[in-house]
Amino acid sequence: MTAQQLIQQGQTAFEHSDYKLSLRYYNAVLERFPDDRAVCIESKYEIGHLYMKQKKYEAAKPIFQELLDLYANTLPGELPPAYQKLAQIEMEKIEKR
Repeated sequence: MTAQQLIQQGQTAFEHSDYKLSLRYYNAVLERFPDDRAVCIESKYEIGHLYMKQKKYEAAKPIFQELLDLYANTLPGELPPAYQKLAQIEMEKIEKR
């Protein structure tokens, strides 16, 4: 499967509340496509989002922090911008708890 197919399968599993399977798909992306920064960022965000859905805030927080740090150390336009904003929103939710 391509990275996008794995991500889509992960999202489908997530929508069916099969979080364990969803996590496997996202981790497969990270393992199989480590040099594709865009898909790795998307997969990491989805893993963090999955943890948020399960109220595993302490597991989600370092993932979102890693994403924010990555964006802070990368020139604008090098990474998909949406995940920076989404990670910021999720971190704010964690901090407000």
